[in-house]
Amino acid sequence: MVSEQKPAMFVFEAKQAGGLGLILRSDSGVDVAAELCDDTGQAVYYGYLDGDWYEHKGWEQGMLPIPRSGVYRLYIDSLKGSGKVSVLASVMQQPLNAIPEDPLGRPDTAAAVELGAWMSESIRPKRGDRRDWYVIDSPRKGVLTAALRGQTGVDLTLALFTERELRKPLVFANQTSEDDRGHESATLDVTEGERVYLRVAGWEERDAGDYRLLVGFVEDSSDDQPDDM
Repeated sequence: MVSEQKPAMFVFEAKQAGGLGLILRSDSGVDVAAELCDDTGQAVYYGYLDGDWYEHKGWEQGMLPIPRSGVYRLYIDSLKGSGKVSVLASVMQQPLNAIPEDPLGRPDTAAAVELGAWMSESIRPKRGDRRDWYVIDSPRKGVLTAALRGQTGVDLTLALFTERELRKPLVFANQTSEDDRGHESATLDVTEGERVYLRVAGWEERDAGDYRLLVGFVEDSSDDQPDDM
């Protein structure tokens, strides 16, 4: 069963790179889609399936890439409606599909953030560098602010997550201004000790370039204010 609020999830282990052949058929009135994610819940590139075969919103089929060996999660989402979904899946091995591991490409290998200090990095998809993850623990209750400054002409995105949900960001910034498509900013209210993840990525697979990232913090001092007399 799937609904718009609750997807179905399947977990499997791939012994090596290859692909996941997939066919979905859902009850009438249920619009389904599939997304292949790694074991943290992060979607793999080209891992989304929503083709509506023969204009049937409940009929999906295709091949999703498995970039390397490891544990994967397959999410079956309902875009509209609720009901049963029949799932036929098969893992096919193809070592030629292997993509090297990206050092900063996963939340569990994220680089630690130093508050108030600019960090310089780059996105190079053709070299396997598709996403950069960063992590910080909030020092106190307050607001985290992040500023991304990308190379001219490169469309970058900035996303903020908490460790409770790494599949879908709480904040997603992509202003797409023609003059500064790589310049983004985002804020997030946090509690003391809350772990926050930041992800920098290109809007499209070909987007590549250098960037700088700055994370700041504004403490919430409302608890220190005296009560009104």
